[in-house]
Amino acid sequence: MGILNIFTGKSFAEMEKRGDRYTADREYGLAIQAYEKALLKLEKTAPADEEQKNRLVQKLTDVKAALAGQHLENGKALIAADVLDEAEELLSLAAGLTRDSGLLSEIEKGRAEIRQKMKQASPIELPAMPDPEVEPYIHSEEEHFSAIISSLPPEESSAYQNYGDHFKTGYVALHNGDFETAAEKFELAMDEHRDEKSFIPLEMATAKSNLGRQDEALTLLETFIGHHPGSTRAYTLMCDILWERGAFEKVYDLLNACIPEIADSVPIAVLRGETFFRQKKFEAAIALYKKVLDEKGWDEQVARFLAKVHEVSGAVSEARKIYQMILGKCQGCGRRPDPYILQRYAETSFAAGDYSTRILEVYLDLTKKDPENRKHYFKKISDIYIHMGNEKEAKRFLRFAEA
Repeated sequence: MGILNIFTGKSFAEMEKRGDRYTADREYGLAIQAYEKALLKLEKTAPADEEQKNRLVQKLTDVKAALAGQHLENGKALIAADVLDEAEELLSLAAGLTRDSGLLSEIEKGRAEIRQKMKQASPIELPAMPDPEVEPYIHSEEEHFSAIISSLPPEESSAYQNYGDHFKTGYVALHNGDFETAAEKFELAMDEHRDEKSFIPLEMATAKSNLGRQDEALTLLETFIGHHPGSTRAYTLMCDILWERGAFEKVYDLLNACIPEIADSVPIAVLRGETFFRQKKFEAAIALYKKVLDEKGWDEQVARFLAKVHEVSGAVSEARKIYQMILGKCQGCGRRPDPYILQRYAETSFAAGDYSTRILEVYLDLTKKDPENRKHYFKKISDIYIHMGNEKEAKRFLRFAEA
């Protein structure tokens, strides 16, 4: 018996109940995800059961309308506060969630008000935005495919180019988040290329995992690893699924069975450390990551994981030092800092009592690089000004946060 046969996954009824709980708690976004997973499970296990399918579809429609209504109310509040860009984004999201004519009419009224206000509004005064990096325009599926396989190892990149048009379409769809199309096209590609050494099952497993078809993904991966025992990508995807199920002992068994060529590699060490972390074995994770850095030299991915473990375990100052080191490496090689690392550096610095102009500037920078969390950054900027004794600026940025 393979190590995967014990897994059956949750039933559609359990997923539906989870959706019901989220709906009752007004967590509509999570409810939508739960109902969609329940529908996928139902279609797999009882495709002819129209009664239950119709019930789930109705629940999904209702909760989407509820989320649209929530977005509408929040959008109206933002319009009243003259935070128009965010209001427009919320109303756009609301419009895409419902077909209810009454809601759509209210949404359009809000958009009309935004357009009217934008003609008269003066922008919030913030530091000048940097010129965005221009993304290359992809003219065709062929160019898109070539662009995304360019980051693969040479062996895989070369193989992917020979898998035909069905695979190309599926691979582009996979990277665009269209997992249904990806799975369909990969199925056709697998029929055309039955070579045991094919990499197509790995991409098929990725598509099926994203569709909630975890058992099928695990079966594909188990077979794939048998033919590609050195594929750390396959081990990573397999661990993701097992972690989600809390099957930590299975993860250890899987990693302990690695071939010697990759057993001591950085990717496998990261998977071991992440398993410790998810089990809250923080000391074991820290010791492992430190050992990797000592033996293998600097590795940013390992450093990120080490900082995360320090931060979650309460060693904020240690985490801050590592985030600062990562930023220093970025500056040294001329690469733009990752907004996530900037954010964690700012947060750990603030938690450690650093209310300096340097941290203030980092938060200001983040309002541009990470606009989705701008409210939080405005509040932190306000708090820093309070510590500086600048009440006027503190109130100013608090107004931005409250808006």
